[in-house]
Amino acid sequence: MARIGMDPHDGHRSAFRRPDREERGDLPLNRFVFERAAYEAVSSAPVVPARGPPGSPPAGLGV
Repeated sequence: MARIGMDPHDGHRSAFRRPDREERGDLPLNRFVFERAAYEAVSSAPVVPARGPPGSPPAGLGV
């Protein structure tokens, strides 16, 4: 998971953490700055799958 911080006009990503490896703590990343309004627009939009839900698994998978 990326650490995201917000300023009045910009957002920035500055660290990364893997929940399955908490003992490593935050891994530093080069600071990446982006427009806050664009981030908020994308992060609040509903996720629409590219196609419908998956069907039954193919025969022979042992499921």
